[in-house]
Amino acid sequence: MQENAHCNNGPQTVGGEKEPQNVPRRGDFAGKPNRQDACGQTRQMQSQQFQPVCDEDLKLGQAQQLLEEYPEQTAKLSTAAKAKRVNDRSNPAYRWVALAIIVAGIAAVVYGIMALIRGENVGVYFALFGLAAIFFFSGAHVLPTAKNNKKAIAQEWERSISDVAALLPEDFPVPARYAHPVVLQRMIRVLREGRAQSVGEALNVMKKDLKALNASVQVEQEEYDEVVAIKPMFLLWDYE
Repeated sequence: MQENAHCNNGPQTVGGEKEPQNVPRRGDFAGKPNRQDACGQTRQMQSQQFQPVCDEDLKLGQAQQLLEEYPEQTAKLSTAAKAKRVNDRSNPAYRWVALAIIVAGIAAVVYGIMALIRGENVGVYFALFGLAAIFFFSGAHVLPTAKNNKKAIAQEWERSISDVAALLPEDFPVPARYAHPVVLQRMIRVLREGRAQSVGEALNVMKKDLKALNASVQVEQEEYDEVVAIKPMFLLWDYE
């Protein structure tokens, strides 16, 4: 439906800068009756059946503005989801292999140093191999540490959700586990493309879009960055 494209409620850009808008705060998310919005000029021209879509667009736009006020918390939510996703998919056997290689690397370094002291030229190769193995596997975050272990990563994920939930009003349009500006942005896009008529429908369509995007699908860099930022959140909850 072409009419939906006129409901332009998201943050507008003029010369690369956002127009000043009132940012909704906790407790007044629903907005005030006299709030000016981007749908204001088009509402009188639209037929009655498109009014609800415009209202949903406005609601999502306000939600996106709210989340953009807390970039640290939303970025932490995305990062924690990625870490948990990687940890859940990693094979525990790899950790033991990595540990064995690091131990072998330490032994190689010790032997190499001793060989160099004795004047053996081969010692330098053992030392370099050992150092390379130690630095590579330590930097790859394969080995469990105080912060890089299953329990700690799960706790960080739950904590990031709680931190975001504490910022949201009760009528926020998406669960705290999905509360990221990119999620709202993609939902707004779905509404404006006429593929949904409500917030709930927009969320479901957006989930289907994410499911369809896998390693075999080529997308533009901008969309790739969006998907990488939010898809782990949905995968951890099986898109519920």
